[in-house]
Amino acid sequence: GYGADPNYVGELTWYNPLVPGITAIASALTGADVPLVTARIGAFANLLAPAAFYLLASTLLGRWPGVYALAGYLFLMGARLPSWMSATYSPWFMPVNFAQAPFYLTVWAFVRGRQSSRRAWDVATGALWGVTFLAHTAPALVFGVMAVAAAVVDVRRGDGARVEVRTAAIRLAVMVIL
Repeated sequence: GYGADPNYVGELTWYNPLVPGITAIASALTGADVPLVTARIGAFANLLAPAAFYLLASTLLGRWPGVYALAGYLFLMGARLPSWMSATYSPWFMPVNFAQAPFYLTVWAFVRGRQSSRRAWDVATGALWGVTFLAHTAPALVFGVMAVAAAVVDVRRGDGARVEVRTAAIRLAVMVIL
């Protein structure tokens, strides 16, 4: 009977296991029924997405532009769209909503790794990329394309900051292996 959806009776799950896993662990730790946890945990767990978005935006743009980007993320993005169609905060604990947090953290670690060129950031990026994949396949694939594109750009640069093919391949391999 693998694949029973924890949210909808009689349905099969087809999403990655992180959200149902978090629901099961929270249910076991609190002693609350799975439907109750499912209905309530999203309001708290999905707070990670705006925090991770701010961390990424402030790293890329600076502190105050990060605040403005966060305000746009929270109040301007998709106000009339359902939460599964627009990247913003949502109290619904669905993979498409929750996966934003690990995705933003993965991109943040990747940016930090490119800024510092320390291998520890590649390890952190790979681990976060794995968590993103456990949450939802689509953002993990988007990040994979971003990482490969960044490696190609690094190798093909003509401004003296060019990266050797071997170095770019090792960075990607460390991220993929983790």
